[in-house]
Amino acid sequence: MFIRNLFFLLFIVDILIIWLFPEGTLKSITIAIISVLLCASGYSFKDIFEKKLKQKSIKRFQNIIIERFNNYFYFQLGFRINTNSLKYEENEIEILQESIKNCLGEDSSKIKVNSLLLCYQCKKWDETKSPEDFQQIQIQSENLGIKYGEITSDVHMFLEYYSKLILKKENTENDKEIFDQFSVKHYKDLQFYSIKEELYQSKNLHDTLVKLIKDGKLSTYGINSDSLYKLQKDLQTKYLKQNTYLIFTNKIPENVRSYLKSLPGFSGSRIWSKNVPEHSSLFGAYIVRPPEIHSIDELIEIIKLKAGKQDSQTLIRIIPLDFLHSKIYTIPEDQSFTTRGLQESYETLEWFRTGYVMQDSVIWNEIAKSSISPNELLKVIPFNIFCPGIIPVEQSFLIKHYDTIKTEFNIEKLDEWRNVDASLMRDYILNLGKPEYSEEHFNNTLKLNKDSSDDDFKEAVRVRMLELCEQIKDKSNDFYNSMQHQN
Repeated sequence: MFIRNLFFLLFIVDILIIWLFPEGTLKSITIAIISVLLCASGYSFKDIFEKKLKQKSIKRFQNIIIERFNNYFYFQLGFRINTNSLKYEENEIEILQESIKNCLGEDSSKIKVNSLLLCYQCKKWDETKSPEDFQQIQIQSENLGIKYGEITSDVHMFLEYYSKLILKKENTENDKEIFDQFSVKHYKDLQFYSIKEELYQSKNLHDTLVKLIKDGKLSTYGINSDSLYKLQKDLQTKYLKQNTYLIFTNKIPENVRSYLKSLPGFSGSRIWSKNVPEHSSLFGAYIVRPPEIHSIDELIEIIKLKAGKQDSQTLIRIIPLDFLHSKIYTIPEDQSFTTRGLQESYETLEWFRTGYVMQDSVIWNEIAKSSISPNELLKVIPFNIFCPGIIPVEQSFLIKHYDTIKTEFNIEKLDEWRNVDASLMRDYILNLGKPEYSEEHFNNTLKLNKDSSDDDFKEAVRVRMLELCEQIKDKSNDFYNSMQHQN
């Protein structure tokens, strides 16, 4: 308010001086000084105006979130949450957390707040059926420690809220019945928990499910390729934005260093320039993806603000990175991910490209909406998911012929492959053909050299296929034992 009034006051004084003062040096100097002050206050006024506009936009967003929550639950809870005492949080979950805490006061335990948040996400997912809302159900369930078949005191509190707010039943049924309804209606992952845990080799399982959907193998359960395609395109529209930056600095101010290290990314390497003619310089290097920043100019303004006035000279260069059109290459080439560490490395790099964490969200969102049960999925899903070292061409070959192979050995469920002789399985599979191995696979997968004969190649394929069949038999036995133990 003061700066705005100062701006208008200086503007009026400037006009009066031009109009009333006689021409001369004093008038020129006075006008120059006032003009400088006018420009400075005008720039400040512009900043304040833009800040106010952004704050109003945030407040509108907060009001939408608060109103949605109240529309969902006011009649069941008997109270309304509001934006009082809210700062300028822009994250939906943070807005609700603070609003619920402010409303409940001393009665706002972490478990109660998280239970209400999970009920909110369930209700919202009923409306949107979107992967990002399904992902929030997963996150909030993990925050409450919800696991299949385990009903703790924390889970019991959530189930009371779920029964009242979602099922709209005042007289709470027994916990197991409510839990089962929750897992069927809103967190179908719980039904598939054992499958996902025991078959956890995410990219292999993910790619297999994608291929089954594209081939129409799950269409009878309401999972089709059109809906998967639409979901993936929707996620691309919402999340695939170039918001990743490489930052080099010669001598970084401490406030800027702390800020960059607080951001998601790779940070703080001391690197020397090499093979640059006549130059050898030391830099700090950071790759960051700021969650609340939408342009390089916004990032520069924050860094300028954090840096403040510096006595020593500092050079900071910010380079936008294009992760969207990046390529991924694995060594050995064309391999599946055989370790959890490799899988996590892949998911980290994918996060920089997509901006959201769970690569399986789209797939499991479709499964959650469908009518398929765990037993039905175990009948449809091919046995290649038991092979941690399988490569894509082998994966595609086994998926293509799986129904024929399954019929030959009279197999109903995935864990029944433990009863099949690996050599017999190998011989029948090779009667159907062989994977389309390329030259790149000869050294790494088949252990051949460029001078190998056709007979060597055939024998190498027999050895490789037996290796996969033995993995299928052994892993299916492990899977059977683990499922028996959990049941």
